[in-house]
Amino acid sequence: MTASLPPDLARLQTLELYLDLQLKAVRERITALAPATLAPPVTNWRLQSIRSAPGALAVLHTEHCHVIAWAQPSLPRLNDNEARLALDETGVESCGGCAPERALRQAPSR
Repeated sequence: MTASLPPDLARLQTLELYLDLQLKAVRERITALAPATLAPPVTNWRLQSIRSAPGALAVLHTEHCHVIAWAQPSLPRLNDNEARLALDETGVESCGGCAPERALRQAPSR
């Protein structure tokens, strides 16, 4: 597999950028084509405190996120509106694993 890759760093970085863009386009197309009924509705959100990440104070997760499965009982629960407010706060980031901002767009505003 590595024999078909470019030997120099510049071309490898160009290839990496191209593949990142292609992967993003594929994921966007999958999201656009996937029926909304496949994902179970998220009813609760979890806020994980982060002390070691520079600039981040907390990470917002969906209730069923695999990243925080070990710590779920101890993490505070938020409703849809509280989760939206949390994401607007400085220092609160969205989990890269469960992408709560995408589920929040589907959740009805109250």
